[in-house]
Amino acid sequence: MRSPLRAGAVAGVAIALVLSLPSLTAAQPSSGHDGRHRLARAQARALLADVRAALVPGSPGRRVASRRTDLTMELRDLRLALPALSPAERASATALLGTFPPPSSTCGGLLSGGVIRTTHFCVHDGSADPAWATTTAETLEHVWSVEVDTLHFRPPVADGDGLFDVYLQNLSPGLYGACAPAQDSAHSTASCLLDDDFDPAEFHGAPAINSLEVTAAHEFFHAIQFAYDTTEDTWFMEGTAVWAEEQVYGEVNDYVQYLPFSAITHPLTPVDYKGVDGSDLYYRYGAVLFWKFLSGAFGDPGIVRRVWEYADGPAYSLQAVTSALAERGWSFPAAFARFGVWNTLPAGSYDDAGLYPGPTWWQVVGLGRHARDTGTRAVTLDHLTNAAMLVVPTGRLPRRTRLRILVDGPPPARMAHATVQLRRRDGAVQVLDVPLDGRGHGTIRFRFDPRRLSSVVVTLTNASTRMATCGTDPADRYSCAGLSADDGLAFSVRAKLRLPRRR
Repeated sequence: MRSPLRAGAVAGVAIALVLSLPSLTAAQPSSGHDGRHRLARAQARALLADVRAALVPGSPGRRVASRRTDLTMELRDLRLALPALSPAERASATALLGTFPPPSSTCGGLLSGGVIRTTHFCVHDGSADPAWATTTAETLEHVWSVEVDTLHFRPPVADGDGLFDVYLQNLSPGLYGACAPAQDSAHSTASCLLDDDFDPAEFHGAPAINSLEVTAAHEFFHAIQFAYDTTEDTWFMEGTAVWAEEQVYGEVNDYVQYLPFSAITHPLTPVDYKGVDGSDLYYRYGAVLFWKFLSGAFGDPGIVRRVWEYADGPAYSLQAVTSALAERGWSFPAAFARFGVWNTLPAGSYDDAGLYPGPTWWQVVGLGRHARDTGTRAVTLDHLTNAAMLVVPTGRLPRRTRLRILVDGPPPARMAHATVQLRRRDGAVQVLDVPLDGRGHGTIRFRFDPRRLSSVVVTLTNASTRMATCGTDPADRYSCAGLSADDGLAFSVRAKLRLPRRR
């Protein structure tokens, strides 16, 4: 489900350049999972209350739920959580799930009003405006043409008549739509529910057509996901669904609203953090940045489809990404380190970088004649996080001045990585890997001439994908409902100037 933080068009022009990426040995996935989110009874009951608040008119908390609830994922999770409920609660949840309009074996009107049949869709028109229903049907066909015909993702699992069912209803203000699987199975048919007019007065003033377009692209992509693996990780499902919006309607740039909850603004928050409540939920949408990076770095959106193909089976999100990267001669740590580089927004990174918030620096230091040593700067990194230090030359320095970067981190076996960017005054950027030995120590030296360099950026990375306890995290915050084996890793960095000797 698209979160209703804000929906509107953002105009802008960006540079479409790709950073060159080294070919490295691929890391192997660390563990499997059973594809289930094991919830305690208290959590399952809370989930039941949230879904009821969103779907049942007059329920307590309905307005709050419409603004804070990720209804698509909660419908999916409630179906998976049925075994954790008591028999009475299970019956209530099953009845509630049954109120969501199901796939129909014949394209008939289950709601008041008629239906619109297109090549791939059965649109059940519950709106008061037949013209808008026609616009919705045409929009959905365009979404199919891009996501299925052009990007070659699987179509949703077919129902009896082979048409995908979309229902138009007047939803609560701020609730754009949702898509739900119809079965408790890895591959499920699905149906979607969209607002019937996207009245700007109810959707933060956004143009109705913009809200329709990105919602249709997002929600239909959830139905595609259910054809690969209904039980996949939330950050993966929502992050790639927002990514799909960009592939279909890149001119709208609605995803920019989630960047305050992304790795650019929160580099110390694991990228696979799905959030648990309130505004925390927006992190799952901010994960779009990783998928923007992946398709941009390779210059190929097919890399995201390949990840979903690997996710069809026992592999969970991080394992699927690792396999897709290995297929192209890449290791996950190397790719995630480059992700950290892109999030400092050097020239030639994201195509929409001009619309993004500024990078979040862990440290900003100046080095010159009177301050030649940063001293040791230490930071603790959890899995899938980065920390970037900006080093700026101060004053006039001799041309032959050199800078030495010393990194002390975990051993590479724990997926530690470090990079240095040399940012030239002409806009060119050179990215260097800091070679780390078996103990995690590394040093790199280079010329530090302020006539040529505007700054240097050191990025430390914990790229660990090792989830040691899949399926046991009661809060289900990260990939595979597990906890990382490599959180809280200590890194430090020191930068030292060396001026040439006077002759």
